[in-house]
Amino acid sequence: MTALITGASAGIGAELAREFAKEKINLILVARREQSLKTLAAELSAEYNINVSVIALDLSLPAALQSFKKSAVAQTYGKLLSEQRWVW
Repeated sequence: MTALITGASAGIGAELAREFAKEKINLILVARREQSLKTLAAELSAEYNINVSVIALDLSLPAALQSFKKSAVAQTYGKLLSEQRWVW
């Protein structure tokens, strides 16, 4: 099982990532701050022995959001967790 979490570089998104990692759920983390995502990914991967992928993207930008929604990642992992409200 894999969870895709947006806003994962800090705050609620990072805490959601930690909670899913504790349950041994692989993660795809999305946020603007790539270095923060990589740091969190390394931490969770090492501590919980899970696969963690990182996508550095600013989903507040309309073009980025449209591109992401059409991506293979979004199509493959349709269960999207977010701090924002999404209109698909």
